[in-house]
Parts: sequence; C-alpha cells; structure tokens
Amino acid sequence: MPPRVLVTGFGPFEGFPNNPSAELAKRCGARFEIVEVAYATTREFLQGLDPGRFDVLLHMGVHHKATQMHLEVLAHNQVLSRPDVRGLEIAGGQVRKGSPAIQAGTLWPSLELESFLRDEPAVLSYHAGTYLCNFIYFESLCRFPDKRVGFLHVPSENAMSLDTQEKTLTKLVRLIEGCPSAKQPAGGR
Repeated sequence: MPPRVLVTGFGPFEGFPNNPSAELAKRCGARFEIVEVAYATTREFLQGLDPGRFDVLLHMGVHHKATQMHLEVLAHNQVLSRPDVRGLEIAGGQVRKGSPAIQAGTLWPSLELESFLRDEPAVLSYHAGTYLCNFIYFESLCRFPDKRVGFLHVPSENAMSLDTQEKTLTKLVRLIEGCPSAKQPAGGR
C-alpha cells in the first residue's frame, strides 16, 4: 500500500489573489488542504492534524522569484516582521522559541531524486524563506518528527505554466507514493 500523502497549498495573499500552490494542491491527485496565509490559522491547522491519517506531509507555497520548483531542504527557526493576511506578525522573529536554528526536511532524503531533478524543472534549495512557507515547514518538522515532511516552492504562473507545474508535481507525488521508506516513518512505530 502506498504511503498516505497529504498535500497543502496556501490561499491568496498580497500579490497572489490566485495562489498557484492552492490550485496545484487541488490538482495533485492526493488528499489536500488549503491553508490561510496567517500564522494563527496555520498553527491551528497543524494542531488539528491527526498524524494517524497521513504518512507524508508535502507543503507547497509560491516563490515569486522562482523559475523552477524548489525542493526546500532546510527550514529555519526564523520569521521576519511581515504581517500575514490578517495583519498579524510573529513577535521575536522565531517560529518556536527554544527550538534549533535549523531543521532538515525528512521527506527529500527518503527519495531517489537524481533522475527527477535531472528531468524536471526542479532544484534543491536550502532556505524556505522567512514568511509563512518557512513557518509551516519548520512547525511541521517540530510537530511531526516521525513523519516524512517536505516543502515545495512553486513559481508564479508567469514564470511557469500551471500545466507544466502540475505535470512535475504529479511525477513527484508518484515518486513519493512509490518510495518504500516513505511508507514507514523514521524510527518505526
């Protein structure tokens, strides 16, 4: 049985009334959720997730400067002062006080990515930003240490068509579903 994959995309925010990550989440063929670009609701969403209902958590968000998909390797315990869609910010500049400065994603090391990265418009990236994308990634890695968690930054529709992004994402989801190590969480159960 393939691993149970949950994909998230973000809703609209400044400059992106139609967030491509939300549309791609809907099209990916896996179970999906759309998350508001707000710190409190993102945290509430993660608190409400039942870890017994998924094996892999793949978050997506738009990167306005990207021309390829970015498989984010690292999440940082850092957020800059930038209000979310509700006008709220995170005080203190950290996702989680008392947590490490960096968390490595747990999904990408479980996959054979060499041919995918060679054949698809995708690259490895080592900084998920300092806004909600990084926030949800870091928070998920802290909350679900026994799950495979990854973050994928997608380009705007101006940089790459949604159809091209959908094809690449579909291949990535198939790769995840076919990976034996993604079926069993790290450390077992």
